Amino acid sequence: MRFWCENCNKYFNVEETLQEYYYFLNEDVIVCPSCKRDLIPIASKTELSLGFDSDTNQLAYVEYDCGDYSLLRKVNADIEDVVKPIIHYIKSLNKNSLDLNGITITMNGNREGKRLDGLNYEEGVVMDNLINAWNGFCKLKRQHPSELRDFQNAIHQAQQVLGLRVLRNDYPEGWIKK
Repeated sequence: MRFWCENCNKYFNVEETLQEYYYFLNEDVIVCPSCKRDLIPIASKTELSLGFDSDTNQLAYVEYDCGDYSLLRKVNADIEDVVKPIIHYIKSLNKNSLDLNGITITMNGNREGKRLDGLNYEEGVVMDNLINAWNGFCKLKRQHPSELRDFQNAIHQAQQVLGLRVLRNDYPEGWIKK
């Protein structure tokens, strides 16, 4: 069973927490190891969804129960504040990726070091945004037959510019040199 600390905004697995902190308590009352507040029990299987709250004009993420789709919690936050809880949520599920409304967030651990495609971190963020833009555009309803091809050409050209930046710096690992 999983628990959530509202104060620390962290998830805890009850079995791991009991072993790690040597708790010998009833599972009904578990306190946060950091702030000593009561932990809130979370349903056995939950999903996280990312969206935009038009009332507050902020990015919002919600966690809901997979069984009856009841809302467990909703948080309005800036984009910088959303990343850490999502990464913590992925880690608490012991998964390598998470799908948020069609956007897949992966935990590959490659952001700290050099990317396999030779892009540095900032260039990698731009490349990831281009890929997300393409994936989002493909889901839109077509207004003109040529718009998909035109958008694809624009994305391809932007990717080529990023590729040239890599070639101007140095050949990335795995690229064949002439």
